[in-house]
Amino acid sequence: MRRSRIVTLTLMFLFCMIAIYAVGAQVASNNRRLSIQRAIYGMSGKGSDVTNRVRSMVRNDSLDFKVNNTNLGGDPNQGTKKTLKLSYTYMGRQQTRTFNEGDRCRIP
Repeated sequence: MRRSRIVTLTLMFLFCMIAIYAVGAQVASNNRRLSIQRAIYGMSGKGSDVTNRVRSMVRNDSLDFKVNNTNLGGDPNQGTKKTLKLSYTYMGRQQTRTFNEGDRCRIP
């Protein structure tokens, strides 16, 4: 009876250690992830919400694309210079950056 109790306790300990490791790995992974909260493309904050389009361009927790009408789904303010205002989280830090039309959006 004593031997089976030791085996049971040992197995419980091992399962707990595996669970703790898995949670720790997930937390570490989430801190490295790039998460796009909001992306607005247009002039002076008046433009199109392109959040989902920018999210679809994330590859391997990074972004790299040219800010232009083609990549961002059209021209929300014809005949004007536009910007992409991007709010995102990377490595657990919330940040906001603005890119001019024609610039490369590179994160990190």
